Amino acid sequence: MGLGYKLYKLVIKKFDYITTNRYSTILAYNVWYKLMIDKELYCYTSNFHSGVIYKKISNEKLKTFLDNIRNMELIFDDELKQKIIELYGSLDIYTQRNK
Repeated sequence: MGLGYKLYKLVIKKFDYITTNRYSTILAYNVWYKLMIDKELYCYTSNFHSGVIYKKISNEKLKTFLDNIRNMELIFDDELKQKIIELYGSLDIYTQRNK
């Protein structure tokens, strides 16, 4: 594990999530790749925006966060999809909130 990964992970555990955009450096891409496959994190991505969320986040905080990103065209990892279904009833209900 590199230092960058460890620092990002500390920030995530303290603040529950972090996000980035496509204008990151190659070194940051490598750290983000490691974060996106981390089993303690949910992740989502698009062509312009990515983020990871600490799985120990409260449902209330997670729902607030998801409401804030609902207007973006995102791809969610399978576990985050399941969590969205748990919180909203279905992915369709969540995505309909986008409109």
